[in-house]
Amino acid sequence: MRVYWDLDGVLRPRPDKTRRAIERALRDHGHDVNIDPDKFRSEWSMLSSYAKKHSKDVYALYISRLIGKDNVQGIVRDAKTYREAIKDPKPFDYTRTALSIVFNHGIDNILITHSSQAQTWAEKYNLASLIRKVIDDVDVKHPYFDRHFIYIGDSPEDITEYQLALKDGKKGMLYIVGNSLECKKAIYVANALEAAIGVIKGLKKVL
Repeated sequence: MRVYWDLDGVLRPRPDKTRRAIERALRDHGHDVNIDPDKFRSEWSMLSSYAKKHSKDVYALYISRLIGKDNVQGIVRDAKTYREAIKDPKPFDYTRTALSIVFNHGIDNILITHSSQAQTWAEKYNLASLIRKVIDDVDVKHPYFDRHFIYIGDSPEDITEYQLALKDGKKGMLYIVGNSLECKKAIYVANALEAAIGVIKGLKKVL
């Protein structure tokens, strides 16, 4: 049995580094735009998969699509530079407690995220000892889930990952945390600490 934790929005605030960097670069180049965070996440995820499959630059694809221009190399360069300068956020106050509850029951915590350098982040904030494995920089998550799993996420995309895992014949539980209106329609809504406690109480339903 393993518990898979999403990172952004679950164990730490969403940094939105890429969106913020693109907005800043666009404004520097004369494009005054405000990018909706939820819409950005879904579009960026879709374009990232396409870009990797076709060896394209996802930044160029997204920015070209957004402003309707093809010559965006300067904006792309600045956006990538700005993104590197944005620091990753600290963990939520409850993160260590939530991870510890699972760890102290002898259950593996697995960190799985689209973000990169998650291992470095966990080590920086002294969380690495509570995490069995870090799986980062992934496009899709459900292929990494064990046959029996618990997944804690915060977005409609995480609900989709859970549903795809079930279609693959896996058995699991999903906990959705956060305040998104879309997420409130999901299977379960709680804060991350309550979710961790629920994980322990719900194990018999999964095994």
